[in-house]
Amino acid sequence: MRPLPFLTRLLSLLLLAVLGAVAGCGWVSKADLDARLDLDGDGVPRPDDCDDDDPSIQVPRFYVDADADSFGDAAADLVPACALRIGLAEVGGDCDDADDEARPGADELCNGRDDDCDGELDEGAVDELTIALDADGDGYGDPETSLRSCTLLPGFVANADDCDDRDAEVGGVRRWFEDDDGDGYGRPGSLASTDSCVAPPGRSSRGGDCDDTDPDVNPGETERCDGLDIDEDCDGLVEDDDPDVSGLLTYYLDEDLDGLGDPRNSRLACDPDLHTVDNADDCDDGNPFVGDDPCPWVDVAAGGQASCALRADARVRCWGTGLVVDLAPPELRFSSVSVGDDHACGVTLDGLVRCWGDTSGRAPTVSVPASGVDVEADRTCTTGPTPSGALSCWADGEEHQLRLSSGPLATPAAGHDHGCALAEEGLRCAGDCDGEHCAPRDGSFAVLAAGDRFTCALTQEAGLRCWGEVDPSLNGAAEAVAISAYGRQLCMLDASGDASCRSADDGLELATLTGGWVALAAGRSHGCGLTALGTLSCWGSDAQGAASPPLR
Repeated sequence: MRPLPFLTRLLSLLLLAVLGAVAGCGWVSKADLDARLDLDGDGVPRPDDCDDDDPSIQVPRFYVDADADSFGDAAADLVPACALRIGLAEVGGDCDDADDEARPGADELCNGRDDDCDGELDEGAVDELTIALDADGDGYGDPETSLRSCTLLPGFVANADDCDDRDAEVGGVRRWFEDDDGDGYGRPGSLASTDSCVAPPGRSSRGGDCDDTDPDVNPGETERCDGLDIDEDCDGLVEDDDPDVSGLLTYYLDEDLDGLGDPRNSRLACDPDLHTVDNADDCDDGNPFVGDDPCPWVDVAAGGQASCALRADARVRCWGTGLVVDLAPPELRFSSVSVGDDHACGVTLDGLVRCWGDTSGRAPTVSVPASGVDVEADRTCTTGPTPSGALSCWADGEEHQLRLSSGPLATPAAGHDHGCALAEEGLRCAGDCDGEHCAPRDGSFAVLAAGDRFTCALTQEAGLRCWGEVDPSLNGAAEAVAISAYGRQLCMLDASGDASCRSADDGLELATLTGGWVALAAGRSHGCGLTALGTLSCWGSDAQGAASPPLR
């Protein structure tokens, strides 16, 4: 058994001390000392020899590895050591021994450094971009010009997906979904693993199909009211829950549950619910004992040779002679009605101005503004909203724009060949306005009426005021609360429910009506009105039957 290296070294030192003493304490050089301590004669003295009994065993030398990345600094001196330890490495080649991410074999990155210690910067970096020239500027690059680069070159884009770099309308390659029903939309989750510019058989570039067995179900379809609860457009909503559903029907509120709907209270839906029905025939939806007959009257209008009245179910009934009666639209529902000589107009419940009879040169079919502007008809003139939302007078085939002041126009009134409306400053008229009846009037007016060459209005200060070719005695009727004019006749209704009609020529009274009137309408030679009990009555000339209203 060999003595331990420490004991061997200690014994050697003691031996040298004895020899020195014997020799008279003479000086021993380091070289002589190393030679004396090199027992196996391999040139490595005992303190540094890993095995001083075997000359074949040499001391290994290692690289300095300061960043502990297993690669030593090639520029530093080798360090002898009997065993590998922390701070040393068997392999050199580290180009930056202060950075453990820079070493031979590391991934080269686009960072301006030599990450793999091969002497080059950013070559073959793993995070290089695939770039290609985008000649047509559509954001997709020509794959034939593609290359890998750490920087985006001028005129290049970060893809090589263009199917035709000569045409900006042709985009990039697509991913393709399985499309079993051939409707152009593929199943979600069936995305192809390869990209191409041309659709593979049975595939589509658009996904989102929620039923790939039915070609009528896909995101390009429109939701339909079909009672099947099928999500045709694949948006997760069906029938009434889908705001884009088509085929909606109009259903009317049936609050009193008598099976008849309120024409003024409707909604669009695919199917009715407990409180809606598919008809609009109820004349009083608050009373189950009042259905569609008898139906109360709610408005009345008189004209040249015909009269019309509006029922509580929003239907119009006309009587007399001429086209007004012959062409009255029974299928439409109205909120108001007005009659001229040979035409009539009204505002439907859905907010449209509709005219019938001789409508050449009359008001076009337009939407009434949200403010609820009405329409009025006289002999040749119709006054109402235009498609642009203003107010105009259509007379004898010509449109006369009412002069718009600083505010909106309202309360239209039609005369023989002129029309008027109220503005913030007062009264404004258009049409055949050569006379005083069309002159602008400033002031506060509440109710307006127009006839043949005259215009009247109610004021808070002076009661009734009239302009144009009109008898002065008509002015000052302070008790009037409502007025109506047609031709040369003016009818007035007071707060007590009494009514009278007078001639604009001489002011003579043409009719006196006492008791409970709530509405009245002046015609050319007759008039009609409504009582508080819903009774419809007419007076004056009945030569054309315009003063003979129906019972209901």
